[in-house]
Amino acid sequence: MKGNITVALKAIPIFQKDKFIHEISVLSKLQCPFLVHLFGVFVKDPMCYIAMEFLQQNLMDFLKKNVSERSTLKDVCKQIGIDIAFGLKFLHDNNIIHADLKSANVLLTDENRAKICDFGAAKLKSLSSVTYAGPASAGTQGYKPLELGKKGAKTTKFSDIFSLGVVLWELQSFSVPFHDCESDFQISMEMNERYQLNEPILPIPPDTPNQIQQVITQCWDKDPQR
Repeated sequence: MKGNITVALKAIPIFQKDKFIHEISVLSKLQCPFLVHLFGVFVKDPMCYIAMEFLQQNLMDFLKKNVSERSTLKDVCKQIGIDIAFGLKFLHDNNIIHADLKSANVLLTDENRAKICDFGAAKLKSLSSVTYAGPASAGTQGYKPLELGKKGAKTTKFSDIFSLGVVLWELQSFSVPFHDCESDFQISMEMNERYQLNEPILPIPPDTPNQIQQVITQCWDKDPQR
């Protein structure tokens, strides 16, 4: 590679080298325009470093900063949603579950194209099963389905799809999901209540295009394999 290039460095303490090795094993499989690019790794005691593509802004910050421009950014947000969906499909096609998809883990280029990042919680699925993944403790409350709160539950590709629905909702609402809840328990209670009423887990803005509404509600389907 010629010339200088700015990279993002992720530092992991050397005593957590198993986590370091895990993340490298995931990142090394990823060559996709909708995922952050891995440039290399190095160790300088007491830290391990992962050098990745540097992007200045994440989707969460973009939405917060541009709330007043919501009505003028519909096409931009539609493309961002498409980019994220393609990135997630690439992961699943390569037997990888992200396990913590959220707007804070989506970076934007200067042209507002999306790249999924942060694979610290990602799981390499068993090649013999499309539903195996890691522990349900992975992920962020409000972005993962209620089913992961059950004993013995595991994250799956359907957990990622649920999370995608929440991110697509953010792209339409420019709001933080469950922002009025003060705890993870309250989020779970509100999600459960809306499920019992057969309502979307978050109120979808009325000006959301019908096609996008349908995609969001399908992501949140109680029967994700349907």
